[in-house]
Amino acid sequence: MKDEEKQPSLKSQEVKSIERLYEQVRDYDLVLTVDAPLADAINTRLEQPKLGLFATTPRRWALNKMDSDEIIENDRDLFLNIVNHLDIDWKRTAHILENILDCWKETGDPDNILREEMFDDQETKSVLKVIQSTVNPYTALERHTLPESKKVAVIAFHQFNALDKKILPDDHDVISPFLERKDEQPHFDIFNSSAEMVETVLSSVKRLEPEDVGVVVEKGSQYNYLIQAGLRSNDIPYMLSRDITENEALRNFMNLIRLAFFKRGIKIGEVKSFVEDEQKIDPKISEYFLRSSIDPALIGIKKKLDELPEMTFQEILKDDIFENELEELENQLEKLGLLDKKITLRLLNSLSYYLNTFDVPSESTDRGVLIASPKTSAYIDRSVIFYIGMDTSWTPESSARPWVDKDKFDHKKRNDFKILLQNGQQRYFLVQDRVMDQNVTPSFYFNEFTEGEIESFRDLKHELRKKELISEERAFSKEHIEVDEHRKEMMSQTALNALSYCPKDQFFSELIDTSDKPYFRKGTLFHDFAEYYVNHPEVEEELEEVVQKMIEHMSPFIEEYERIGLRTQFLIGVKNLIAFLKNSEPGLKEPKGYVKKYTENIFAEHFGEEINTKFTESSFYNKKVGAKGKVDLILDKDHIVDHKSGRKKSIYQIIRDSDIEDIGRKPDFQAKMYIAHHRHHHPDTPITFTFYHLLENSDEVVTGEDSPEQNELEIKYHPRKFDHIFQKEKIFESLKSSKNRKKVLDKLGYNRYRNFFEDRSLPEVDKQEIKNKDITTEFINFAQSKIGSYKYVKKACKSIMRELVKYRKNLLFKDDIDDFETFLQEQIKKYDEYRRSNFPVGDVDLDKIENKDLVIVDE
Repeated sequence: MKDEEKQPSLKSQEVKSIERLYEQVRDYDLVLTVDAPLADAINTRLEQPKLGLFATTPRRWALNKMDSDEIIENDRDLFLNIVNHLDIDWKRTAHILENILDCWKETGDPDNILREEMFDDQETKSVLKVIQSTVNPYTALERHTLPESKKVAVIAFHQFNALDKKILPDDHDVISPFLERKDEQPHFDIFNSSAEMVETVLSSVKRLEPEDVGVVVEKGSQYNYLIQAGLRSNDIPYMLSRDITENEALRNFMNLIRLAFFKRGIKIGEVKSFVEDEQKIDPKISEYFLRSSIDPALIGIKKKLDELPEMTFQEILKDDIFENELEELENQLEKLGLLDKKITLRLLNSLSYYLNTFDVPSESTDRGVLIASPKTSAYIDRSVIFYIGMDTSWTPESSARPWVDKDKFDHKKRNDFKILLQNGQQRYFLVQDRVMDQNVTPSFYFNEFTEGEIESFRDLKHELRKKELISEERAFSKEHIEVDEHRKEMMSQTALNALSYCPKDQFFSELIDTSDKPYFRKGTLFHDFAEYYVNHPEVEEELEEVVQKMIEHMSPFIEEYERIGLRTQFLIGVKNLIAFLKNSEPGLKEPKGYVKKYTENIFAEHFGEEINTKFTESSFYNKKVGAKGKVDLILDKDHIVDHKSGRKKSIYQIIRDSDIEDIGRKPDFQAKMYIAHHRHHHPDTPITFTFYHLLENSDEVVTGEDSPEQNELEIKYHPRKFDHIFQKEKIFESLKSSKNRKKVLDKLGYNRYRNFFEDRSLPEVDKQEIKNKDITTEFINFAQSKIGSYKYVKKACKSIMRELVKYRKNLLFKDDIDDFETFLQEQIKKYDEYRRSNFPVGDVDLDKIENKDLVIVDE
């Protein structure tokens, strides 16, 4: 962190408090402000009642003066009125309406829109005519002007647009919300995660009266959802105007209708929420196609999806699924004239557009913590304000419409921002400076408050926080409970992969039941066949029956049209397995260090046979190493095999993905873990770990260019350290595969080569990086001193070093597995520490983890 004296603070023109503004306007007949919350706040400070309106907005005052039984109070109802009078596409209507109203507010005359060629069309004229024929906030402002007899005060004149100003009398007083002097704003409190930030707010709110607290947070940010969830879980009331689109029942309503029109590929997991006894449905079948299920619990929803395209909106609303939770939607459908209409995708899309375009209020509360958006109001009448996030999402963008004056827009928003940041007696700015290893850019308006450009919250006065702001008391009390703790002794490669990349992902994997996946099922079928074939090779005569059985087991996951392609895949896969296994005679009938657990084998059950081999699908549990797993085939003390139905990687990729120093986005420690266990029982034996990719040559088989050898990928392990290996004469000779290298090495000789590398280690770097390392420079100097300072010598020496690195990167050595075992023990220790405290998220890519819907990214 920067030294405090080097941290510039925010300095902004000081804003008058609401109390001070009230004192300035208390003797006026009428106070006008565009900011409705400010008007309400001033009215609450009246010491005695006043006849009529005192503090109000131009719209409120104008509408109050209208004498009509059919007053349209908002843009949404104005849209409804237009679509009921004109036969124009809803999306087009909304677009025209938005442009007309924006032009009206900015220029003061709605007819100005017709002066722009791009908007001068018959549809715009028709919509304009309907608007001007109704009583609404815009026509009301056109038709009324405040009488000159009233003493009028106008607060924050910069907020008034051209239409708002039409209501003002010639004689009115403008009250500035600003003072002449500048005031220093609070410092930023920087947190490592959104979880810490939200916990801090909650712990502080618990010690305050909810009605004294305001939280300013961007509506669509994750902070908003976390704050609301935290307040609910702590039974703290809060004020928030909710939109109907936030209603879970509405989302279910829309999803159910869409599913009914796209039934072909529906998965059981997509309809579980509509089933009354959802808990009766096995989580493992979530990925199955609904059409394949005969589960009694799903019969009702299958029938409902069949019936729904023939129903009206009203009929589906009355269904027990929604338990009368959509009364407001029913009102909107009635206003739109859709209630009695038969459901179609076109009408559903129109309804969806309407709900997402216009705010349709749902439920709201009138007490508790006030949650406000930084873009809706500049004034918040609360004594303690928490400002959360404050990034570029707080900076509104001006539209590109021709009548919009961008300079005026920016001037208004900058002033509003200054006001917003000076509400309340106590103010706290809670931010993160990095999210997912990316810098968070502060709102551009902060550049107005200090010299220079602000690129990070750390560029200004700040404190790094982990504690609460108002008190050191923790947000959640803890009760110590004595329990027996059992240290984790072993870990599977799957768990290690997840834990090393995202501990929180592994945590959730242990908590929840995962659904059966099609690729898991396919892999299991191939593994079962391989094991069954080793025990009963005569099954080769029954391949059609085998493939048919495999198709049957995949049927919950596949559509009818996929069967032919899948049949071809299965036939190629089993034939490849047979070819491989015929040439792989096991040398260990009872391998040491493995336990055979006789689990269900689909083909053994189908053909009524037994599995007797102890070298197929054998498990290991190695407490000393800390590893456990299952090996598909143990050929000998120097050879183990794993069958793969997925895509083939290169040796370099496999070793790179198992790098313990630089954990990638998809780590894979299988090879190292299995070799670590196997060498434990065969310590001085070179080991080959074969990945057999049984579908790798599928394209070649189909085109008649079969090359089964491409299915195998071998990872070689040497039971000695690399520094001892690369000095060997065998390696020296292998380096002569190019003309230049051979010329230099022949002149240098093996003894000189060995003497040079005898006391040196090759750094673990990429082959492009080795050329810049000291050892490469030393080798070049050494070779030139023996051969001569020729260019070809320098070039060949660099090539030799690259080849050595390549050799190092494509094999595993004793030091690699030694380091891995240390890493594994450290991860097991970390797991136990996480279990006693909290599983962190880490720097993750959500697309690379299994439980991305449960993990809060920047926790």
